Amino acid sequence: MDWANILIIIGKIIAAIILAIIIGGSGLFGYIAWKAEARKWAGGMFGILVACVFLFYWLIAATFGLPFII
Repeated sequence: MDWANILIIIGKIIAAIILAIIIGGSGLFGYIAWKAEARKWAGGMFGILVACVFLFYWLIAATFGLPFII
């Protein structure tokens, strides 16, 4: 294993952690906005949530050779 592969793996781990934080935060904020009846904000947050879940799965699928859902 050379340094380039190690840096790619570290980058994927950092990206996965950031995506997981965004998923949790946007889901929580979307729920709070939904309860406060701010429907546009809630819709936007849930849209970000769906996009981040898709990107998270794409990152994991590319790393471990899982089938893509496209």
